[in-house]
Amino acid sequence: MNNDALKVHQLLGGLFERRCTATRKRFTKEIRSECVVFGRYVNDADELVGVVAADAAFVCFTGAAIMMMSPGVASDMRAEGDLPEALCDAFGEVLNVMSRLFNPSGSPHRRYGGAEHGDASQDIADLIKASSSRRSFGFEICGYGEGTVTLFEA
Repeated sequence: MNNDALKVHQLLGGLFERRCTATRKRFTKEIRSECVVFGRYVNDADELVGVVAADAAFVCFTGAAIMMMSPGVASDMRAEGDLPEALCDAFGEVLNVMSRLFNPSGSPHRRYGGAEHGDASQDIADLIKASSSRRSFGFEICGYGEGTVTLFEA
């Protein structure tokens, strides 16, 4: 496990009462096209400085695990492409915790600024396109499955 994957594993793995694994993935256009939720991260001036883009599997599995839903229900939601409001609210907690990945020691403060579902807004699309830092990870929660999440920084 590389250092970035270890950070993701340690941060997110502590949220769930199941074994989790994180692996680094090479960012591809396919990964970008499968993103359905975009978390916004802003600085103290409310400027967009980072984005977390997640596929439906990552949203369903992490949101369901936070809510302690059964893995079968999470898999059904994933297969149907169903992202109920309660699941998205639970996933918002995952996005909030992920703000720590944008706050390395000595860097300016950055915070979670909300999520967008569906297509990325223009400012998020622009940041993703211009981002020089793209880190994609597969994240699996034992019993639920694996999803993909990508971190973009301005």
